[in-house]
Amino acid sequence: MKATVFKVGMLVEHPNRPEWGVGKVSGVEEDRLHIFFKGNLEKKAKVILRSIISLTVAEDQTDPVLDSLPEASQEDGGWVLPKNYEKKMAAAAKLAAVG
Repeated sequence: MKATVFKVGMLVEHPNRPEWGVGKVSGVEEDRLHIFFKGNLEKKAKVILRSIISLTVAEDQTDPVLDSLPEASQEDGGWVLPKNYEKKMAAAAKLAAVG
């Protein structure tokens, strides 16, 4: 079976956590992915070990909330959103609810 090639910006789904919804890849390493999940959005990206969890590529590669995420930066070995992301996320969630 061919391994999926994950890229920054790609939207994915976690097979064991459907309540997290779709996630956006912010960092790719050999053995792990750093992902912000729409249904469990936190300041720091979740780290998914590729050897344990087989993520799937989301059928739809666009999402109004994830598409409007501010750019994350690397900090202490992980990926984090800027300090003002809460305001931007609240505005994006409101926009998604309307559209």
